[in-house]
Amino acid sequence: MEVGHEQTVIAVGHKSAQLGGGLALGSGVTAKLAENYDAIASLGVLAGIAVGVVGLLVQLHYQKKRDNREQLLHERRMKNG
Repeated sequence: MEVGHEQTVIAVGHKSAQLGGGLALGSGVTAKLAENYDAIASLGVLAGIAVGVVGLLVQLHYQKKRDNREQLLHERRMKNG
């Protein structure tokens, strides 16, 4: 994957994690106003957690790939000095 695409995926993963947290919070607040509080809150919170976790995992995966690539480049520069 190209570096530019990797940055985009990391950014999308970060935004997804934020969106998941917001979804969980928003559903909890909105459900307080609804009659069917338990069902709405449960579904919203579970969906928010799932979106947040997936976003975090994507972000961590691509950040690790970037760190490994940068470490390899650093080692090559130091070796060729």
